Amino acid sequence: MREISEPATFTLPEHASMTDALLRHAATAPDRVLLVRRNGDQWVDTSAAELLAIVQGAAKGLMA
Repeated sequence: MREISEPATFTLPEHASMTDALLRHAATAPDRVLLVRRNGDQWVDTSAAELLAIVQGAAKGLMA
C-alpha cells in the first residue's frame, strides 16, 4: 500500500476537536466535498453531511 503524507492545511484551537470542524462544515456547507473514498474501482465524493452521518453511525456502534 502506498502512503502519502501532506502537512495540515489548518490548525485547531487547543480545546477543539476534529468533530467540531466536521459539525461546522455540515451546518454551513453540507454539500461541500470533504473526503474522496474508494468504492470498488471508483472514487466517490463524500459531502460534509454524508461524512457526519458516517461518523455518527460509527460512534453509535462503538457506544452500543
